[in-house]
Amino acid sequence: MGTEVLRVRGEGGTADLVRTMDWSGTPLGAIEDWPPILLNTVNMILNAPLPMQIFWGPEFICIYNDAMVPALSIKHPLSLGQPAETVWSEAWEVIGPQIRAVAEQGSIIREIDFRLPLLKNGKLEEHYWTYSYSPLIDHEGAILGVLDVAQDTTSTVLARVAEASHRQSEELLRAFTSATSDVFYRMSADWKLMYQLEGRNFLSNTEIPDPDWLKKYIHPEDQPRVLAAIKQAIDQKGLFEFEHRVLRADGSLGWTFSRAIPILDDFGDITGWFGAATDTSAHKQVESALRQTEKLVAVGKLASTIAHEINNPLESVTNLLYLSKLATQDPSVIGYLDTAEIELRRIAVIANQTLRFHKQLSTPVAVNPRDVFEDSARIYQGRLHNAYIRVRTRYRETAPVTCLDGEIRQVVNNLIGNSIDAMKGGGSLYLRACEATDRITGRRGVRLTVADTGTGIERLTLRQIFQPFFTTKGINGTGLGLWISHEIVERHRGRLRVKSSVSRSRSGTVFTLFLPFETRAS
Repeated sequence: MGTEVLRVRGEGGTADLVRTMDWSGTPLGAIEDWPPILLNTVNMILNAPLPMQIFWGPEFICIYNDAMVPALSIKHPLSLGQPAETVWSEAWEVIGPQIRAVAEQGSIIREIDFRLPLLKNGKLEEHYWTYSYSPLIDHEGAILGVLDVAQDTTSTVLARVAEASHRQSEELLRAFTSATSDVFYRMSADWKLMYQLEGRNFLSNTEIPDPDWLKKYIHPEDQPRVLAAIKQAIDQKGLFEFEHRVLRADGSLGWTFSRAIPILDDFGDITGWFGAATDTSAHKQVESALRQTEKLVAVGKLASTIAHEINNPLESVTNLLYLSKLATQDPSVIGYLDTAEIELRRIAVIANQTLRFHKQLSTPVAVNPRDVFEDSARIYQGRLHNAYIRVRTRYRETAPVTCLDGEIRQVVNNLIGNSIDAMKGGGSLYLRACEATDRITGRRGVRLTVADTGTGIERLTLRQIFQPFFTTKGINGTGLGLWISHEIVERHRGRLRVKSSVSRSRSGTVFTLFLPFETRAS
């Protein structure tokens, strides 16, 4: 038997296993009983430098050489003498029909850079193979087995793909940015360098590696959170995804939603990042407007509730005053009661104005500008007197304006109230009304002017006073008055303008309200 075993020739670990293995327990039987074609084929593959194996007999018993061992990984040496379906179970759905076709029909199968799953070190991996299956035929023409000559070309295929990707990266970048409105960028593995950024007129372009990209593009308050998101993406070798503020190409502030994916080499190490960012500034403005609208609805409901609660006791007190006046003949007491009645009427007007904040009157009426000013001045009569503010009026005869009376009165009341707040140490309040022509639209209408000799408004503040919830009064202000006033005027197809000076010699603010005779309300 020893002489027969020596018939298996070859060097290496697998050849030694073939020689020493007890084959009598396999479908192939003892080595001394092997047919010459099997023994010769085994000797051939054991001495071949390329990965080779044979699948012998109906069970396709597997015998392979040393070059095939890396592909088998932990399945070696137990795979020796096992059926091919067991050895290559992860790929059998694909290669099984091919091997059977060779064994049954004598076909020759050849695949180049063919993707097959491979179980290595307990993990399923995608590999590329160039291989051929050919029949092993005896002298009588019977097919006894299949010869497999294979080469793992995974590294070659991936290198070719990477090379092609590198060649096309610039073309793909240009094509991508041309076809979409997204910003496209490339970063180094550690994000310390921005290699390239196509800003699409949203952000400034970067064409050479830039180490200062963070300061150049990201809002200072958002930089720590952006860096934290980058670190997490690097640690996890996963997707970078973040929405943050950016400094736009025109110098203004905007919002962007940015995504980047890591580029990994064959060892799983990050070699760089490709990313795209979308301008979400408009979306953020819509979100902000929705939040402000929700606040306004809440404020409106609260104002309506408070006004209703005030109106009920007001009616009772008014009736009591009426009864008190009937019950006394003392002129001084009657004078006090008259004053109290005037003050109650002022409270009633304020309550009604508050109700209009929540639900405006829907029927337009003809309004005389003089009446609007005089009614508003009466509402603030006590504050004007206590603040030592002198009211100077000049009303030229004008035709009435058809508008929503309550809304326009709300605007005028708000402007007068702000002027009083601006004159803490006294001053003059100027109320003017005259017919005018809008220089932009050419429409005829009425120009109302509310001016004061107060402290004035700084230029930076002046740019924001019509924005919702912007206030300079701290907890005493809601930031709603001027914003609502501006919205009301816009709905009436009018125009609300402001000029102001903070000069010590001549400080003050002038609000000009233009209303066309035929407003949208009419």
